Amino acid sequence: MLEWFAVHPGGHLTVCEEPNVPMEPGTAHHHFRWTLDGSKWQPVHGWHTLRHSFCSNCALKGLDQRIIDSWMGHQTEDMRRRYRHLFPDHQQRAMNLVFGEEMHGS
Repeated sequence: MLEWFAVHPGGHLTVCEEPNVPMEPGTAHHHFRWTLDGSKWQPVHGWHTLRHSFCSNCALKGLDQRIIDSWMGHQTEDMRRRYRHLFPDHQQRAMNLVFGEEMHGS
């Protein structure tokens, strides 16, 4: 994507048809796919993937769950569990903060 950013004159993510005119969802999807085409990010399936990634990284960095919920609109524990699974070693690091490294040897 860095290569694409270097040569793209219209911005970092998409080409807007006209300034200050909302882009249609189909056009946005087309430009999203076009941006990723041929890159290592090609397997990314749609904008929703970025939403989950953002949410997971907020949780990983320890943002208050209430803030994440307000940004994402999450209302149930089931919704929250959908993004927490992406960083399984995060729980182990949290336990090590509480109990120290000797927990690994136990």
